[in-house]
Amino acid sequence: MAPKGQPTAAARGGAGARGGAAARHRILTSTRTGKQQTGGVAKLPTLRYLPRGELPAVEVVTWFKALETHSQREYGEVARLFYLGEGGMTYPVYEDISVIGQDEAVIVDPSSVESFVARERVKHQIAHYYKKTNELEEHKRQVFGLIRGQLSLESEAAIVRVAGMEAVMVDGNDPKKLLEAILSTHLTKGAKSLVENQSHARKQYDSLAVGVGEGLTAFKGRFYAAIRAMIVVGEAPPDQARQTVDFLGKLQMSTQYREPVVWLKNSQTDMNTVEEAVFEVGEYVSPMWQNRPRPGTTFAAGGARESDSDTEDAKAAKPDRAFKGKCYGCGQFGHMFANCDVAAPAAGRRAHPEEETIALLKEQVASLMAERDAPVRAHRKYKKKTGAALLGGLSVLDDESTSENDE
Repeated sequence: MAPKGQPTAAARGGAGARGGAAARHRILTSTRTGKQQTGGVAKLPTLRYLPRGELPAVEVVTWFKALETHSQREYGEVARLFYLGEGGMTYPVYEDISVIGQDEAVIVDPSSVESFVARERVKHQIAHYYKKTNELEEHKRQVFGLIRGQLSLESEAAIVRVAGMEAVMVDGNDPKKLLEAILSTHLTKGAKSLVENQSHARKQYDSLAVGVGEGLTAFKGRFYAAIRAMIVVGEAPPDQARQTVDFLGKLQMSTQYREPVVWLKNSQTDMNTVEEAVFEVGEYVSPMWQNRPRPGTTFAAGGARESDSDTEDAKAAKPDRAFKGKCYGCGQFGHMFANCDVAAPAAGRRAHPEEETIALLKEQVASLMAERDAPVRAHRKYKKKTGAALLGGLSVLDDESTSENDE
């Protein structure tokens, strides 16, 4: 209990939140004037505004994803507010305090050890519940400030024009309503007529198509954003099964995803949710899947493949590039050793290029050594020949001198 004459904690929190929101508004208004507007967190994108729903949905999806990543790191579970898919845009739900300890109520003896342990467990659960709820309220105010800080002045002005949002902006503690207002003002016409906004949201959903080169994750984000836009303006969205059918149909209409969708349908692959469809199509287009059907097949159930004749025709139609290198067998240019009509049949096998290179190098080294040693060998041969001649001359002289002495 707060002392008499002093405001309660809730009142102080509300006043502080309103004062903080007003202060933030004054700061942002003073710092975001001019042509280049920056948000409260410089590294996060600032959401701009175009009237009559002309802002590309991919900008809104990118903005949501960036704030989701930042909030997950800073505020934990409350980041699910930024998730546009199934189960997103909700606050974390904790166990109701009215059901805590019901299982322990069957204990009869209050003085037993089991009863003591049960009471301590209930105390811990209650303390944990209050801790998480208090953290949630604090994170809601912080996330609200984060969202407002990343809005352009035009976006904030468009949101304030929505009925009831002026009070929400002053309170500054309901980021869920703020995000819903962002979707309704940035992804729909923003008209005063509710029926016109609902019709526009439905048309946006029906006309949604895969962009050229757009990834599965990016298109899934735009698909979820279109559904959320229908929800916030009161247009009934399709059920989960119809959403999956519509998602696959839009993928099939594109050039890059037509082949996997047709094959998955004919193979009767179970795809009951959009997430399952994204997973299966992503597995198909992944380079890790080697045995996928090629374009031009019949896509029969079970995964029909191209025939051998089709493969041979495709290989025959593919032009061969002429080989301009040197053959290691005959030494001529214009063909490889494997295609050589002279050396390959005689060799009986295809020599390894490294072996051929080593053999050629050995021949070149032997030739160089022979050229180097040629003068030496010639000189030795000359000396040998000259010496023999000299020895022969001396023998003739000796014979003549011997004959003269005899006479």
